[in-house]
Amino acid sequence: MEAGYQTFMVGHERFGRDMACFMRGEMTGDQLLDKVNDHRGQLAAAHLMIGIDQLAENRRIEAKQSFEQAVATNFHQYYVFNFAWVFRELVQDEQWLPWLSTNSSKSRTIE
Repeated sequence: MEAGYQTFMVGHERFGRDMACFMRGEMTGDQLLDKVNDHRGQLAAAHLMIGIDQLAENRRIEAKQSFEQAVATNFHQYYVFNFAWVFRELVQDEQWLPWLSTNSSKSRTIE
């Protein structure tokens, strides 16, 4: 059992580093999704963060799709599902986060 736990923890640590790389703009959303191990929680978290990134760039349609994909994992064990479900509902309202439209010209660059 100890070896299984170690493998589990190494996978989560690796995913945490990959998530940090994505948030720093060092990898794309597709690259992050490619790094997800067969773990619904990681998949849900990746879709949530991709959606938040898309929302920050005022790409509401793409963000809604990412939030829907996070919800579709049906992973309820921590915050990811709840945030994705709420954001999916709110993203359709143009009055929610109205300042985004003025900041949409700022985008991350991937080298």
